[in-house]
Order: sequence, then C-alpha cells, then structure tokens
Amino acid sequence: GTMRLKAIALLMPFREGEGRYCVRVEKGFEPALGDYSSKGLPGLLPKPGRPAAPEELRAQAKGTESEAELAPWTAAGAQWWIPLLHQGKLEGILVVGAKMTDEFLSGEDLDILDTLSHHAASAITRARQVKQLHDQVREIQNLSRKLLTVQDEIQEQIALEIHAEAMPSIVGVSRLLEDAGDQFEHDKIERAQEELQ
Repeated sequence: GTMRLKAIALLMPFREGEGRYCVRVEKGFEPALGDYSSKGLPGLLPKPGRPAAPEELRAQAKGTESEAELAPWTAAGAQWWIPLLHQGKLEGILVVGAKMTDEFLSGEDLDILDTLSHHAASAITRARQVKQLHDQVREIQNLSRKLLTVQDEIQEQIALEIHAEAMPSIVGVSRLLEDAGDQFEHDKIERAQEELQ
C-alpha cells in the first residue's frame, strides 16, 4: 500500500523439505500464476538475501530448467524477487511488480522491502512452529485418549482375572467360617484366616 505496487505474490514451500515453491498469495499479476511451482528458482536468488532484479535472475537461469520457470513471471511483469530468509533458511520468496505510477523502485523502497522480508520470514517461521505445536498437541491428545482406553481395558481384564481367581477362595472361606461358627471349631477358623491372608 505504501509503495502502491501493481502486483505482489508470495511463494512458499509446497511441503517442508521438498524444495518446491508455489504461489500462496498472488494479486495483480497477469496472467494469474496460482498453479505455478518451481524447484530451481530458489537456487538463483542471491545468497546474502538481497532483492534480485529479473535480468539478474534471467542471466543466472540462461540455459537451465529455471529459465522456463522465470518466463511466466517476466510476461506477468515481475520487477523484483525478495528472498524471505530467517536464520539462513529460505522461508519464502516475495515477488513484486511495478509501482502504480510506473516509476522504478528506489533505494528507499528496496530498504522497506528488505525490512518487510525479515519481518515476513520471522512471521512465517513462527506460524509454522505454531502449526507444528498444534499438530503435536493433537497427537498427544490422541495418544492420551488411546492410553486411557487401553488402561480401562487392562483394568477390566485384571478385574475379571482377580474375580475368577479369588471367587472360589472367597466362597471356600465363607463356608469354613459358617461351619466353624456352627460347630465352634477353632482349627477351621484358623484355616479360614490363613485362607483370607
């Protein structure tokens, strides 16, 4: 908005660790590049993370597979490629078109984009970490539910086993005590106590 750009796009990794980048947000580029994906483009970007002009990228891509990946962007009017680096890792690529006034981006504009790229890269990293945490919490909750189910099943099994093993002894003790009570036989009462122990 401050620079009044005609077009802007954000490319981000398709999947973590895959190395393929696709358009996540795109506004103003014609033709629309919503289904675009690239594997070679990240390797063309300058290593220190500074913005790159299209002619710089085209020179590096000449004669490689990446040359075809750049063609739609050139046709759509891409002016600058800004790598979004966080702690040396490429989190995404910001692609900007011309200004509404058709002026070139000034040094001050590029400084603003550079600052924006650092903030965007940090935000993307944090968002990914939050998503990973949510996924881990969900996994822990699922494991917790499974553990409770298994625990209930084990307790039920133990209860059945105890019942099956203890019931004959309890019945036997009960009869011994009844007999002992009827006949006042001291040795039967002792045997019942031993059985209970």
